[in-house]
Amino acid sequence: KAELVAEALRASADSRLAPPDTDQIADDVRHMSRAVLATMRSRAGVATVRALVSGGDSAPELVAIIQAFFAERIAQVAPLVARAVRRGQLPPGTDPDLLFRHAAAPIYYRTLIMSETLTEADADVAADVALAAARAGVFVR
Repeated sequence: KAELVAEALRASADSRLAPPDTDQIADDVRHMSRAVLATMRSRAGVATVRALVSGGDSAPELVAIIQAFFAERIAQVAPLVARAVRRGQLPPGTDPDLLFRHAAAPIYYRTLIMSETLTEADADVAADVALAAARAGVFVR
């Protein structure tokens, strides 16, 4: 089962998250949130995430797959955050993991828990709120 879930997770998310470096962290974070939304809009994507949420904590191999998947996503975001810090767009010490989590969490919540149909404007709001927190130093570690 774990291998099937892993393959479905990889296929549903593919490389959509990898944001271009636009030199503007706001645009980069919006791209990231829109990529999460694109995954959650696809039938395979939402089905895979639902399967992970419903069974991920009961199977250690699924937990490892989930952690590896999101570690890869954070690794894609980390260079963007580092460059934004160098450009003065984010405070030094901003944690890319916290920025990603808070940009993505509203999308997962509203899609999975509230069963809402979200738009790119909704994804942009999630990105903007996370970015405001990051700029305020909330995600400095």
